[in-house]
Amino acid sequence: MKKVLIVLALVALVLIPVAAKGAATIGGELGEPTGITFGFKGEKGTNLYVTAGAYLGSYAYLDAAAGMEFKVAEFNIDKAKFNVNVGAQVGANVGLHKDYQYFALAVRGTGSVSYDFTINNKSDWTAYIRLALGARFKITGEADGSFNPFSWAGVLGLVYHL
Repeated sequence: MKKVLIVLALVALVLIPVAAKGAATIGGELGEPTGITFGFKGEKGTNLYVTAGAYLGSYAYLDAAAGMEFKVAEFNIDKAKFNVNVGAQVGANVGLHKDYQYFALAVRGTGSVSYDFTINNKSDWTAYIRLALGARFKITGEADGSFNPFSWAGVLGLVYHL
């Protein structure tokens, strides 16, 4: 686990200075995948992101996803403005159970709702919920009987704008 976090930190140190100020984000996601996320905001509401995480226990796995979303609408609740985004993502995961191992790829369409906010006029943040629906394909290895090509995922995320 420590090695994975060190590699992710080194990748962040390389990518972050390259990005324009305010265009890069870093944060975390809970769901599938759970992990550290890096993002880059593009023009006209586009957002590129990469999320990676791992769990090393009796059932170990490595999980990653990369995707792109773009803003399609916005709505207000009182004075709070929310963005509605759609896009696509590709995910990969490696399962390392004591009885079986596998490598799988997932291709999913995504939809999310995000909320941008500032704390003390000093730091910019975005909170979001993202849902994804698509197909998951076992590439190698054995999987238990519940392995299903139909795939959905969801995350709650929070990122800081650098």
